[in-house]
Amino acid sequence: MTSLISFEKHYTGNFIVRFKKQEIIVLPRAFLKHTSVSPQATSGSVEVDREVLPQLGFMFDIRL
Repeated sequence: MTSLISFEKHYTGNFIVRFKKQEIIVLPRAFLKHTSVSPQATSGSVEVDREVLPQLGFMFDIRL
């Protein structure tokens, strides 16, 4: 099952990533490793498997 997350690249190079009401900062290497996003992307949305959400740092129970 997939979930939609949105992201924007901060001027520091880190990604600000949003899922539902949560917003987190993710280091570029971790974000690009777990998503299909191009390193040149600066903002957008992407579908990820629910198992990826905790790996990025979201508080989410994958059993739901």
